[in-house]
Amino acid sequence: MATKDMVPTGIGQLDKLLNGGFPRGRCILVTGSCGTGKSIFGVQFLFHGITDCDENGILITTEESPSAVKGNMKSFNWDLEKLEREHKLGIIDVATPKSRVAYTGRDQVTRLINMNTFLMTLTQVQKSIDAKRVVVDSIPGLELMIEDPAEIRHAIHRIVITLRELGCTTLLISEGMKRGEVSRFGVEEFVSDGVIFLEQIRHAGKFERGLTIVKMRGTNHESKTCPMIITEKGMMVIPTQVTSLPSALEL
Repeated sequence: MATKDMVPTGIGQLDKLLNGGFPRGRCILVTGSCGTGKSIFGVQFLFHGITDCDENGILITTEESPSAVKGNMKSFNWDLEKLEREHKLGIIDVATPKSRVAYTGRDQVTRLINMNTFLMTLTQVQKSIDAKRVVVDSIPGLELMIEDPAEIRHAIHRIVITLRELGCTTLLISEGMKRGEVSRFGVEEFVSDGVIFLEQIRHAGKFERGLTIVKMRGTNHESKTCPMIITEKGMMVIPTQVTSLPSALEL
């Protein structure tokens, strides 16, 4: 692919593994167990796009409130509130009752998202700021709003189709129920054009972070598990030190 068809990830050294970045306009699944850095990965992708690539972005939160996300990311000196004020970042909140997306609730625990309203809101926000990048954090969070697993799978399809039609490069954040699984609902990896697997590997008596590119349509890529670290500037992978550490995908 030509350079213009690749989207720089903003994740330190990851573009080397991807032979240039993510294919533009594609949907990428970023998955892994709790604590592997998936949310950091997603926000870093958006922040880099806005500040370094002139590509506005949208963050869709289904679990944490926007204020919590903004607070968490201040440790990396990522001022999301400033980007919002400048109309470069749109945050669609479906995690809290004050969300702009309508709910109909059957009890105090379960809240059902109105998917038509959500997709309309998503389209309006995308067009209003000309967003090129979108992060959905996270797919498992839809369980808090949609009861039926079949309806969740249908919702995932609709979200992905809508974002493809809008021409956005999208990251879906998800996780499996068991060690080594890449998705919660068994459909995310099939509707996605690429899969990035994040993990913590116990090696020599300590946990080390690893990243594996499971698949990426449209580009040649490294397929071995590579070391990954979280620094004060965000996430970074180490492509020059491809490791033979066993991945959870192999266990």
